[in-house]
Formats: sequence, C-alpha cells, structure tokens
Amino acid sequence: MQLGQHQARLVYTSAYDHLVTTGRVLGSDGRVSLYAHTSLARSVCEAAVRHNWLLDTSVDHETRLLRSAVALYSSELNRLKGVKEIPEGADHVAGKQREQLISACEADVIKLEGILASAGINSVLDRRRRKITTHLELSSGPRVPMQFETGPMMIKLLPESPSWYTIS
Repeated sequence: MQLGQHQARLVYTSAYDHLVTTGRVLGSDGRVSLYAHTSLARSVCEAAVRHNWLLDTSVDHETRLLRSAVALYSSELNRLKGVKEIPEGADHVAGKQREQLISACEADVIKLEGILASAGINSVLDRRRRKITTHLELSSGPRVPMQFETGPMMIKLLPESPSWYTIS
C-alpha cells in the first residue's frame, strides 16, 4: 500500500508541476502558444486520472493494492523493454554495458514478481498462454488489467470536455 501511495504522490507532483508550467506558458508575457499549453494540459489530465485510479475510494482496498502493483510491474516491464531496445553497438552504450543493464532490469522484474507472488498476487497470462501478462489478480477474486486506458477514465472524470483530450 505504501508503494501505491508513493506512486500516487509522484503522479500528483507531476500533475502539479505541469499545471504550474502551463500557467507560465499562458501568462508570463501575455502571449499564448499554439500547441505547448495543450501538451502540458494533456500531461496534467493524464497524471490526474492516474492519481485518481491509484487512490480511487469507490473500489475496495484489494483493487487499489492491485492497481499499485500493476503500476509498479508495468513500470519495471517498460524499463526492461526500453533497455532491450538500445541497439547493439550504440555509440553511447558499449555492448557489455547494454548486457549489464538488461541483466539488472531482468533481475528487478524477477525480484518484483517474487514479491508479488509472496503477497498472493498472481499474473494472468494471455489466452494463448504466452508469457504476456494481461492482468494481475488476488486469489480472493479481484483482477486488474495491465493496460491502463486513459481515454475512458478521462470521459468519466471530465464529462464536460472529454473530446478535447482525444483530439489534442
């Protein structure tokens, strides 16, 4: 639960920082940018939606716990994916360094999977039983998808203006 609250604080801080920057872009010299404010506002809204999703009081504590686990697990998997996408022989990363980064990220994923398993959180694989986790679930029943859908949450939380988000 502490990790989930920490993640929510980080997301909140990001939203606040983008919101303050949006204010600077819109008002410091009386001129309005063409696009920068839209990108910043989109970041604010995405962070606010993620914050709401992590700390949503309309769901039980087990679901909030799973959401925190999904956010953490997704972050680790994305970090591993990013490191694997570093081209072999890239100028800024020697081959041995690349392999060390991959090994470290793989070890972090394995460690997190162990922590999740010890907490009774199980991975649900895709229908073809490949090693692609589609959901995390507790043996007591709750299940949370690995993919976070911002659009539907935006429509739910900002019903007066959901379309600006999808077209910006």
